[in-house]
Amino acid sequence: MADTIYAGTGDGYAGRLDNTSNTWATIRAEAVSEALNTSDIDAVFYAIGRRIISKSGDRSTLYRALIPFNTGGTIPAGATIIDADLVLEQTHVIGGGSFQNCAVVQGAQPDETNIEIGDYNSFDALDNPDEGATRFSVSGLGTKTISLNTTGFRWIKRSGEASNGGGSPGWTKFMLRTGYYDVDNNQPSTTEKTYARFSSSTGANPPSLTVTWFPGPSGAIKLKGSQMRLKGSKVLIK
Repeated sequence: MADTIYAGTGDGYAGRLDNTSNTWATIRAEAVSEALNTSDIDAVFYAIGRRIISKSGDRSTLYRALIPFNTGGTIPAGATIIDADLVLEQTHVIGGGSFQNCAVVQGAQPDETNIEIGDYNSFDALDNPDEGATRFSVSGLGTKTISLNTTGFRWIKRSGEASNGGGSPGWTKFMLRTGYYDVDNNQPSTTEKTYARFSSSTGANPPSLTVTWFPGPSGAIKLKGSQMRLKGSKVLIK
């Protein structure tokens, strides 16, 4: 069966505005954010590490978005997950170029209902993190359907399963990071700027996660009166 689960109110973004540092390396590796948005409509933001020249020197800006889902409230313990799509509604974009891509990594915010300044680095790894889907382009507006890969499937929590980073059990946590700039650690030039905004849980088109699953673990399927036997396989009928 397939269920659509909507993001919890703990979605939003944590960002660095480079008010205290002039280096890309420091901004990228900071432990806490300077910019935080937890409640506005269209609160889920994602932007590259924008680099500008100002009176205070060579500055960078970097945002990361967090999107938690209470999947354990819908998917029972022991269920086998065979397909999942993350759906986002992109409402704004600024900038251009060939590096407008976004990576989906696993989030680790300890409080799934509220973003805090420490969630700027609430992920599994700064460098070379596992990615739960193919990177997607943010060069255009509208609905973005991101098909999760097998890594992404493993992040989806069932009822009672411990949540990544702590907090209440059964919460699946995603973070959006710029692919080429943040994940791959390429400092943008002073002419490169990409900014994208997605509708949040408080908006008209909240982030959603559609999960296809069946009860119980994967195993043998026997069909009476038939020569067909599938062992250790997954069958999806839509």
